[in-house]
Amino acid sequence: MLLLDLDGVLRGFHSFDDAEFGLAAGSVADAAFSPELLTPAITGLVSHDRWLATVARELSGGAVSMSTAAAAVAAWSRPGYVITAALALVRAARVRCRVALLTNATTRLPHDMALLGLDSEVDGVISSAETGARKPEPEAYLAALALLDATASATLFCDDSEDNVLAAQALGFAAAHVPDTDSLRTALSVHGLLG
Repeated sequence: MLLLDLDGVLRGFHSFDDAEFGLAAGSVADAAFSPELLTPAITGLVSHDRWLATVARELSGGAVSMSTAAAAVAAWSRPGYVITAALALVRAARVRCRVALLTNATTRLPHDMALLGLDSEVDGVISSAETGARKPEPEAYLAALALLDATASATLFCDDSEDNVLAAQALGFAAAHVPDTDSLRTALSVHGLLG
């Protein structure tokens, strides 16, 4: 079994310029990724749309109107794009084993997967918004194994976050830190998942 992270491994995001909306650099990401807003969104306690609306409210006020803040959040939260070289590797690995995703995501994940055409490229998708457990919490990995009917010892886990990789290794996974597509290719090759 190959278990992959989605964002930063198979999906990338276009650059975003807060200044186009009159905001300081990093403002939208800082608000969106603040633990008090992000945690409920990626553990399924609030919907994706509610999360974004809350982020926009946090950003509005002063020189930035609510409509401008909402437009900034909408632009920042676009679904991204498929990293085509990584997808080619996934397709090659899928000839030899099952491939699934384990991702910290909001309730919009099924929409994004379909929009990007990734829903048919993997054998399963385990989302923190559905399980209520997020990486690097052990429960996230254990939920994935249970839902996929897999074992840690027979699973290679790849993620662009070193903390997530270390957590998987502590549970007995073979795991590789893959901050770019070249490192993903190396990991798959070392584990015999490429031709």
